[in-house]
Amino acid sequence: MTHVYHFTDTARLPWIIGSGELRPSSNRRGGFPADLLWATTNPAGDKTASAAYAKQLHKDGVFQIIRVTLDADAFGPWRDVIKGLPDWTEQRVADLERAAKSIGQDTVEWRCRVAPVRDYDWLAVDAKRHNEGWRRIDATQAYCVGHGLRRGFVIGGYAYLATQERDGTGNVSYSNFARAGVTEA
Repeated sequence: MTHVYHFTDTARLPWIIGSGELRPSSNRRGGFPADLLWATTNPAGDKTASAAYAKQLHKDGVFQIIRVTLDADAFGPWRDVIKGLPDWTEQRVADLERAAKSIGQDTVEWRCRVAPVRDYDWLAVDAKRHNEGWRRIDATQAYCVGHGLRRGFVIGGYAYLATQERDGTGNVSYSNFARAGVTEA
Protein backbone atom coordinates (compact mmCIF):
# COMPACT_ATOMS: atom_id res chain seq x y z
CA MET A 1 0.00 0.00 0.00
CA THR A 2 1.55 3.30 -1.12
CA HIS A 3 -1.44 5.65 -0.86
CA VAL A 4 -4.24 6.56 1.51
CA TYR A 5 -7.18 8.80 0.78
CA HIS A 6 -8.78 11.63 2.71
CA PHE A 7 -12.34 12.43 1.68
CA THR A 8 -14.05 15.79 1.95
CA ASP A 9 -16.36 17.81 -0.27
CA THR A 10 -16.59 21.10 -2.11
CA ALA A 11 -18.33 22.74 0.88
CA ARG A 12 -15.21 22.28 3.03
CA LEU A 13 -12.58 22.63 0.30
CA PRO A 14 -12.27 26.46 0.27
CA TRP A 15 -11.37 26.47 3.96
CA ILE A 16 -8.90 23.63 3.49
CA ILE A 17 -7.27 25.44 0.56
CA GLY A 18 -7.20 28.68 2.57
CA SER A 19 -5.40 26.99 5.46
CA GLY A 20 -2.87 25.34 3.15
CA GLU A 21 -3.26 21.99 4.90
CA LEU A 22 -5.48 19.11 5.89
CA ARG A 23 -5.92 19.34 9.65
CA PRO A 24 -7.20 17.04 12.35
CA SER A 25 -10.87 17.73 12.97
CA SER A 26 -11.86 20.31 15.55
CA ASN A 27 -15.31 18.74 15.95
CA ARG A 28 -16.17 16.67 18.98
CA ARG A 29 -19.53 15.34 17.80
CA GLY A 30 -20.69 12.08 19.30
CA GLY A 31 -18.32 12.54 22.22
CA PHE A 32 -15.31 11.44 20.17
CA PRO A 33 -11.97 13.23 20.56
CA ALA A 34 -11.13 15.73 17.84
CA ASP A 35 -7.44 15.10 17.50
CA LEU A 36 -7.00 13.01 14.36
CA LEU A 37 -6.69 13.51 10.62
CA TRP A 38 -8.47 10.51 9.11
CA ALA A 39 -7.78 8.63 5.88
CA THR A 40 -8.64 5.26 4.39
CA THR A 41 -6.86 2.71 2.24
CA ASN A 42 -10.01 2.43 0.11
CA PRO A 43 -9.88 4.75 -2.95
CA ALA A 44 -13.68 4.48 -3.28
CA GLY A 45 -14.23 6.09 0.12
CA ASP A 46 -15.49 5.36 3.57
CA LYS A 47 -19.09 5.45 4.76
CA THR A 48 -18.03 7.29 7.92
CA ALA A 49 -16.33 10.21 6.11
CA SER A 50 -18.11 13.52 6.64
CA ALA A 51 -18.65 13.83 2.88
CA ALA A 52 -20.67 10.59 2.88
CA TYR A 53 -23.43 12.01 5.07
CA ALA A 54 -24.97 14.43 2.57
CA LYS A 55 -25.85 11.90 -0.13
CA GLN A 56 -28.93 13.79 -1.34
CA LEU A 57 -26.99 17.04 -1.81
CA HIS A 58 -24.36 15.13 -3.78
CA LYS A 59 -27.07 13.43 -5.84
CA ASP A 60 -28.74 16.80 -6.50
CA GLY A 61 -25.41 18.20 -7.79
CA VAL A 62 -25.10 20.80 -5.04
CA PHE A 63 -21.60 19.65 -4.16
CA GLN A 64 -18.93 17.24 -5.30
CA ILE A 65 -16.99 14.70 -3.27
CA ILE A 66 -13.26 15.48 -3.04
CA ARG A 67 -10.56 12.80 -2.65
CA VAL A 68 -7.07 13.82 -1.58
CA THR A 69 -4.41 11.17 -2.26
CA LEU A 70 -1.66 11.06 0.36
CA ASP A 71 1.48 9.07 1.11
CA ALA A 72 0.52 6.00 3.15
CA ASP A 73 3.78 6.18 5.10
CA ALA A 74 2.59 9.44 6.70
CA PHE A 75 -0.37 7.64 8.35
CA GLY A 76 -0.66 4.72 10.71
CA PRO A 77 -3.37 2.17 11.40
CA TRP A 78 -5.86 4.07 13.55
CA ARG A 79 -5.70 1.73 16.55
CA ASP A 80 -1.89 2.06 16.67
CA VAL A 81 -2.04 5.87 16.47
CA ILE A 82 -4.61 6.27 19.26
CA LYS A 83 -2.65 4.12 21.74
CA GLY A 84 -0.80 7.18 23.00
CA LEU A 85 -3.86 9.45 23.16
CA PRO A 86 -5.57 9.36 26.57
CA ASP A 87 -8.92 10.72 25.28
CA TRP A 88 -9.35 7.55 23.23
CA THR A 89 -10.66 5.32 26.00
CA GLU A 90 -11.69 1.70 25.44
CA GLN A 91 -15.32 2.83 25.65
CA ARG A 92 -14.89 5.49 22.93
CA VAL A 93 -13.08 3.01 20.68
CA ALA A 94 -15.87 0.45 21.18
CA ASP A 95 -18.52 3.12 20.50
CA LEU A 96 -16.81 4.22 17.28
CA GLU A 97 -16.34 0.67 16.03
CA ARG A 98 -19.98 -0.13 16.85
CA ALA A 99 -21.15 2.97 14.95
CA ALA A 100 -19.01 2.01 11.93
CA LYS A 101 -20.28 -1.57 11.99
CA SER A 102 -23.90 -0.36 12.15
CA ILE A 103 -23.50 1.22 8.69
CA GLY A 104 -21.48 -1.65 7.24
CA GLN A 105 -18.04 -0.05 7.55
CA ASP A 106 -14.94 -2.11 8.34
CA THR A 107 -12.41 -0.17 10.42
CA VAL A 108 -9.45 -2.21 9.13
CA GLU A 109 -9.05 0.33 6.27
CA TRP A 110 -8.83 3.33 8.62
CA ARG A 111 -5.59 5.27 8.90
CA CYS A 112 -4.89 8.46 10.82
CA ARG A 113 -2.30 10.86 12.19
CA VAL A 114 -2.24 13.69 14.72
CA ALA A 115 -0.35 16.27 12.63
CA PRO A 116 -1.67 18.26 9.64
CA VAL A 117 -0.55 17.48 6.07
CA ARG A 118 0.61 20.55 4.13
CA ASP A 119 -0.85 21.03 0.64
CA TYR A 120 2.55 20.54 -1.02
CA ASP A 121 2.52 16.97 0.32
CA TRP A 122 -0.79 16.10 -1.36
CA LEU A 123 -0.13 13.68 -4.21
CA ALA A 124 -3.39 14.32 -6.08
CA VAL A 125 -6.83 15.88 -5.65
CA ASP A 126 -9.83 14.45 -7.47
CA ALA A 127 -13.48 15.50 -7.61
CA LYS A 128 -16.53 13.31 -8.22
CA ARG A 129 -20.00 14.33 -9.30
CA HIS A 130 -22.87 11.96 -8.66
CA ASN A 131 -22.86 8.96 -11.07
CA GLU A 132 -19.58 10.03 -12.67
CA GLY A 133 -15.99 8.96 -12.28
CA TRP A 134 -13.19 10.75 -10.48
CA ARG A 135 -11.66 13.79 -12.25
CA ARG A 136 -8.30 15.31 -11.37
CA ILE A 137 -8.52 18.95 -10.28
CA ASP A 138 -5.82 21.48 -9.51
CA ALA A 139 -6.58 22.43 -5.92
CA THR A 140 -3.41 24.51 -5.68
CA GLN A 141 -4.86 27.16 -7.96
CA ALA A 142 -6.90 30.05 -6.58
CA TYR A 143 -10.28 28.75 -7.67
CA CYS A 144 -11.82 29.72 -4.35
CA VAL A 145 -14.54 32.35 -4.54
CA GLY A 146 -16.19 34.43 -1.85
CA HIS A 147 -14.82 35.38 1.54
CA GLY A 148 -15.69 35.32 5.20
CA LEU A 149 -18.13 32.57 6.13
CA ARG A 150 -19.55 32.09 2.58
CA ARG A 151 -17.07 30.51 0.17
CA GLY A 152 -16.97 28.24 -2.82
CA PHE A 153 -14.66 26.31 -5.10
CA VAL A 154 -14.91 26.37 -8.90
CA ILE A 155 -14.84 23.09 -10.82
CA GLY A 156 -15.85 22.73 -14.45
CA GLY A 157 -17.69 26.04 -14.79
CA TYR A 158 -19.59 25.80 -11.50
CA ALA A 159 -18.93 27.38 -8.14
CA TYR A 160 -19.94 25.07 -5.30
CA LEU A 161 -20.80 27.36 -2.39
CA ALA A 162 -21.46 26.87 1.32
CA THR A 163 -21.55 28.81 4.57
CA GLN A 164 -19.36 27.72 7.47
CA GLU A 165 -20.90 27.90 10.94
CA ARG A 166 -19.62 27.22 14.46
CA ASP A 167 -21.86 26.23 17.32
CA GLY A 168 -21.36 27.22 20.96
CA THR A 169 -18.96 24.34 21.56
CA GLY A 170 -16.75 25.16 18.56
CA ASN A 171 -18.03 22.40 16.28
CA VAL A 172 -18.00 23.38 12.59
CA SER A 173 -20.85 22.67 10.20
CA TYR A 174 -21.84 23.84 6.72
CA SER A 175 -25.14 25.10 5.33
CA ASN A 176 -26.66 27.19 2.53
CA PHE A 177 -25.25 24.89 -0.15
CA ALA A 178 -25.55 26.11 -3.72
CA ARG A 179 -24.14 25.47 -7.17
CA ALA A 180 -23.85 28.45 -9.49
CA GLY A 181 -22.59 28.69 -13.05
CA VAL A 182 -19.55 30.89 -13.54
CA THR A 183 -17.78 32.30 -16.55
CA GLU A 184 -14.17 31.25 -16.48
CA ALA A 185 -11.64 33.88 -17.51
